[in-house]
Amino acid sequence: MFSTLSAVMDRIDPIDGLDELVSSIREHGQKVPVLVRRTQGGGFEIVYGRRRLLACRQLGQKVRATVMEMTDEEALIAQGVENNARQDPSFIERVLFVAGIIQEFGKTGGTRKNAQTIAYRALQIDESLVLRMNRIATGIPMELIQAIGPAHGVGRRVWEKLFRLCEKDVAKARKIAVDIPRNIPGPNRLEMATTLLTATRSSAQKAGPGERVKIGRRATGLPSMWTLILPIALREQFENWSPSFLPAVKTDQTDDHMS
Repeated sequence: MFSTLSAVMDRIDPIDGLDELVSSIREHGQKVPVLVRRTQGGGFEIVYGRRRLLACRQLGQKVRATVMEMTDEEALIAQGVENNARQDPSFIERVLFVAGIIQEFGKTGGTRKNAQTIAYRALQIDESLVLRMNRIATGIPMELIQAIGPAHGVGRRVWEKLFRLCEKDVAKARKIAVDIPRNIPGPNRLEMATTLLTATRSSAQKAGPGERVKIGRRATGLPSMWTLILPIALREQFENWSPSFLPAVKTDQTDDHMS
């Protein structure tokens, strides 16, 4: 019996792009077998090839598999190497994979170093990047990561910027997750999340008591039409506030002009 679950997540959405894989296997067959290992309960655990398994199940056909005896560490390293070579995981998916390894195998101070070693061997990256990735994974709320999705094509610097913003206001980062639309590409979702957090912080820092200005003929040389540029986060507040404000402005202009 196969298990499609892994101790460590390597994809945010396993069915992302699955339709293309299903079409390929339907047309050409399953060219590459999945790798499985025996479990203590007598079943088989998928080391890599979970999406191939899902595609074959969707097609109602048997799955080609290779069985190997592997330790937990060997299985994770094989999973990471295979994923990097074949499915082109996004940066944040690699981040979550690193964090998952450290969480699973580095639960004590004595095992944390070994977990970091497994992570950089699995992804074939240096140890300093492993530490930075783990910080990003633990610093950005999971609900916000899931709202953004894999965001293929977006690199480390953009995610690090979001991480720094989340560090400054974790509660707000969790709150805006529900405001991220799911019907736009992942990179645009990430950009929106960064904009919302940046706009919120800048508006809070710059907010202060407003200056009352009398609008009338004495304000000569000023344009008769104003353009207000507002952050997205303040749009709803302005829409609720402006209907009561604009009539008052119109009245002041009329009264002063006729006096």
